[in-house]
Amino acid sequence: MIISNEILLVAGIFALYLFDSSSLLYSNELILSESKRSFYATAGSSLQIGGRFLYVPNILKPHHAHFKGSWSWRDHGAAREFIPELLHFVDALSLPKAGCALLAGLMFLALPYLLLTSGKPLLLLFTLCSIYLTIAVMVHSAYRHRKALELSRRQIALIGTEAFLCPPFAINFVRKICEKRGLKQDALALSQRLLSRNRMLSTLAAVQERLATSIAFTDESSKTHEEMTDFAKRLKEHHP
Repeated sequence: MIISNEILLVAGIFALYLFDSSSLLYSNELILSESKRSFYATAGSSLQIGGRFLYVPNILKPHHAHFKGSWSWRDHGAAREFIPELLHFVDALSLPKAGCALLAGLMFLALPYLLLTSGKPLLLLFTLCSIYLTIAVMVHSAYRHRKALELSRRQIALIGTEAFLCPPFAINFVRKICEKRGLKQDALALSQRLLSRNRMLSTLAAVQERLATSIAFTDESSKTHEEMTDFAKRLKEHHP
């Protein structure tokens, strides 16, 4: 069976997007994702690659902001995320969010349809121009709001260049900007401030599971083992 070049091209676009979307999390890392003006947290899947946990975001929602951060069994420190500032950051992404959703539609619906149905060359050219125009608008919007997005000109140039050179990566434009910012507070402590009770309980269950695994592979005579064990006990006492 011979696979047509058009099918291979469509598969390649999706494979590049999926590759760029996926990431590997350490056992003490969480992803905080936006969901209809609220947030949820995840520690990734149970699949491990090189000792880290595979995380694949919802591929149907590339326009959602998400932030990666770590949590510690030691003192969380004085750093504290200013929630209105975080929400303002998310608001500043309004145009790039719309652009990511549009790019997903163009590359996963319009482009495959035209390629697989031998669509008119003029329509194919229009779709390609629309993709690059959308990327240009997103980069310009990020540049205009660079202070709110806490980005330097160099960072915008790098993200924009990557987007222009590989359009499937541009679908993750919002995620890449959020990745540059990260979180300004311990991820677990911030989750307790942002998440609903049910979502927080689910997050704590995942953290306790990761913590138990880490304890099992730590030297019992070490101070780290003692600190991790004490932290696990405190988590269980406060959130049985």
